[in-house]
Amino acid sequence: MTRRSLFAMLVASCCAGLPQASRAQFSIVPDLAATPRPSPWAFLPGVVFGYDSFGQSYNIAERDTLDLVDELSGRVVAAIEHRGRTHFGLKNSFGLGQQATRNDSWIQFGIGRGDLQLRAEQELHYKAYANDADFAESSDYLAGISRVGLAWELAPRWRVRLDDRFEWTDFERPTLYSYDYWLHDGTATLEHQYGVFSTVSAGYGYGVRSVPDSTVIDFHRHVFRADWVHEAGRHDLGLGQRLERRLYRDPSVRSHTWDWDVDLYASVRLHPRVRLRPEYRAEILEHDFPDSVYTDSVDQSVEMLVEGDVSRSTTLALGPRAEFRRTAAGFDRSYNQLGLKGVVTFTLQSTLWLQFSEEIGQREHLAGETLFFTDYIYNWSTLYLTWNPLPRLGLDLYFTIAPEVHEYGEDDNTLLLLSTSLTYGWR
Repeated sequence: MTRRSLFAMLVASCCAGLPQASRAQFSIVPDLAATPRPSPWAFLPGVVFGYDSFGQSYNIAERDTLDLVDELSGRVVAAIEHRGRTHFGLKNSFGLGQQATRNDSWIQFGIGRGDLQLRAEQELHYKAYANDADFAESSDYLAGISRVGLAWELAPRWRVRLDDRFEWTDFERPTLYSYDYWLHDGTATLEHQYGVFSTVSAGYGYGVRSVPDSTVIDFHRHVFRADWVHEAGRHDLGLGQRLERRLYRDPSVRSHTWDWDVDLYASVRLHPRVRLRPEYRAEILEHDFPDSVYTDSVDQSVEMLVEGDVSRSTTLALGPRAEFRRTAAGFDRSYNQLGLKGVVTFTLQSTLWLQFSEEIGQREHLAGETLFFTDYIYNWSTLYLTWNPLPRLGLDLYFTIAPEVHEYGEDDNTLLLLSTSLTYGWR
């Protein structure tokens, strides 16, 4: 007699004296032998149709000029994935469009054993432009990115991360704007989690970039990072800092630099359905020997949004936003920018996610030449959309339009960008 048969007999004997209603709660014995184990392997095919458009209108020789680049493309996607303690994935996407032919490949590998986790990724991207493409200065290219990461849990809530990244691009016809290069970065980060959503981390990275026959772009760099995310009841606070020391091959051609980035943000619960979301960002760039082309600068932005939950699916946010730029050279003009920003977010379970943002304001330039910079009023509108009407059918859309009305009408311009794709199958 098998263990399963013995278990069934014991359950039957125990239920014999029970009322029928109670007996029903014990009448189902799990059929372990008949339950098939799900296969760890999965084949994930997909078909994608996309449309992209980029345009900018401006004035030349007292007439309107509109540059538009449109492309209708189709892609076939196929992937094989193995799930489990050892993860493996292989994906390829081949696409044909009016402007170019593309092929993108990804390989992923991951394994976890106790307090150690290892992951590796490889990407290859090939793009060949059509003979009549609108990108006259572009060249066919092959690019690759390799990543390797190791996470080691030293002790409960303490973790060390080691990451290595190698990136390269090879152009068929290199130019001043399309040049071969390789970039190699390695980082080490120590993380500590002292709450459910509270973490602090610090890291160091070293990188090298090489460009053939160039003393201006070649460099090696040291990068220091410190991040802090703190949860205090209903309130959240985040602080991120990044300091980079970049050393160019020939400092007499291009000066060494210090680059310090700061990002400070918070979420303050004013009411169960209302939050105050301030955010401050700053970038300070300093050269060892600044000149008229490579100059020191300070860029800052600050916003103060009041966010409220109108319903379970709709969130509104509104508040002022400002930008300030200060430079040491008159050519690269300083400016003050003040505006009003609004965001609407709508979510319908896992079927629909939509976000629309609008910012209206004015930019006022300070002292400097007016040949390239004039004051203007702007209106930046952006729409994001992800819709899954059926389990295997999805629509993604990104649209932005940014008109500028300048002090002098001949400087008016409008930027337009549209990217959309319809996917059937695996996304």
